[in-house]
Amino acid sequence: MQESHQQKSQTIYQLLTSLKNKEVPVIDLPSAINKIGKYGLEEARSDLESYLSHSDPLVRAASLQNLCFYYNRENEYVPTAISFLLHDPDADCRSKGARMLSYLKKNMHDNAILRLLAPIVRNPEESFFVRKDAYGAMRSIESYSEDELTDISTDNDLEKKIDWNFVDNNLPVKKAQELLDQVQSGTILQSDLPTILEEMSRSIIPQARLVLESYLSSASPEVRSTALKMLCLYYNQQNNYLLSAEQFLLHDPAVICRVQGANMLGYLKRNTEDPAIYKILAPIVRDINENEQVRKAAYLAFCSIAFYYEDEQIQMQRADFSLQKDVNWDFIDAYLPFSD
Repeated sequence: MQESHQQKSQTIYQLLTSLKNKEVPVIDLPSAINKIGKYGLEEARSDLESYLSHSDPLVRAASLQNLCFYYNRENEYVPTAISFLLHDPDADCRSKGARMLSYLKKNMHDNAILRLLAPIVRNPEESFFVRKDAYGAMRSIESYSEDELTDISTDNDLEKKIDWNFVDNNLPVKKAQELLDQVQSGTILQSDLPTILEEMSRSIIPQARLVLESYLSSASPEVRSTALKMLCLYYNQQNNYLLSAEQFLLHDPAVICRVQGANMLGYLKRNTEDPAIYKILAPIVRDINENEQVRKAAYLAFCSIAFYYEDEQIQMQRADFSLQKDVNWDFIDAYLPFSD
């Protein structure tokens, strides 16, 4: 027998009371939020908003989705979706932020949002799924097509599916040029320079290359580490920064820079199974006198070069990853100098 409208209403208000009193188990929160949210009850708004900062990413994502779907009267949740996309530590929540922008800004040709999304699509360090959803949002904002979005969401070949001219035409080039001018004028505080260099580089303006190269020898480890990363991610047309990454790993006195060198070798040589790079990395993974962070980064690079799998890389970056227990030492030892 189906519930009457009155019974359904009573059930929802009982569930809302439980939500207000924090009586719903965490595992049931996403379902409860979805059930309450679709009714658009104004008295539930503040409770749903309170779960936007919940420690569980599934709860945060459910709260954002329901607020955007059922409570967004005057685009008041656009900034929230942007914040999720740019700052949430969980990739699924960042993807949810992109999808909500796709929904909230459908067919609006909002240039400001397109300029926000384009660098995310271009960011090779971002999760594949976040980049794909950011691109889907760009297409939806420019000209919504359900068939096109379905095609994008089901295709795993990101590089071939994306219209890169469309993406690059929406990069915030003017802002990047302004940042470049500030960097060249010397008015940026040293502590702010890494963040500024990252933001400037993501629009891939050609003029930034030489400036970034000049910072490879900066006295600040944070600055030179950032310069290497940006050059490798955005300006490495013919592996011209491979040697720089190798030199950072082998010779830089700062741990942060040696780690970055390993990270960039893993990125530049992803899926190439390059034995020459294996032979550089293997002794570092084995070196008990090397910093543990550097050894772990070298092992992650090793695995990325052998076969890059995003979920595996995330697992190996967890705090409890152990060099003693979790490394495939037979794989490493096969590329040590004495094994030739």
